[in-house]
Amino acid sequence: MASYHWVAEKAIPYLKKDPNMGAKKLQKVLEDKYQVTIGYSTVWAGRQKAAEQIFGTWEESFWLFVQLQGRGRA
Repeated sequence: MASYHWVAEKAIPYLKKDPNMGAKKLQKVLEDKYQVTIGYSTVWAGRQKAAEQIFGTWEESFWLFVQLQGRGRA
């Protein structure tokens, strides 16, 4: 059975091409390509991890936004 770490690794190229790809579509793509069965929650967690690796976390984005806003006011 695939782990969410495996899903994250395999999902990165797909999310780079289509950042809005949902977990359900990603699940189908990975199951078809690798001939495995992956639970939805595993795909969802793997997709979240891959998205964080590509785009960073919400917290990082927030603090970057705050820093950029602060520079504009000075």
